[in-house]
Amino acid sequence: MDILSEIIETADNMMSELEASDFYEQYLFCDPFKLRREFEIQMQRNWEQVEDIYLTDDQFMDIVQKVTEEGINKTFGDMVMDGTLVMDSVNADGELIYKLNPEIDIDDLQSE
Repeated sequence: MDILSEIIETADNMMSELEASDFYEQYLFCDPFKLRREFEIQMQRNWEQVEDIYLTDDQFMDIVQKVTEEGINKTFGDMVMDGTLVMDSVNADGELIYKLNPEIDIDDLQSE
């Protein structure tokens, strides 16, 4: 088996294990497609650097953290852009504070 096939097979196995567990319940904002792509990229880097495709625990968690943060940022950005969230104020540290748009009925969101 060539290295690319081994990377694909390993990524398939990893994704199957994650789907069979409660992983996506714990990491709601972690996009499976992006996660798989990042796993494959890191496995390729590992092969090029140490001739071993397997991820360390730290590499796995770093990838999960990165993909999850991207998912959270995208979701938050989408909610700001579509008007679900609106800027409320600026706190003492200069951070923007957002709130649910008062024109949106929360009961309508929950029924969708």
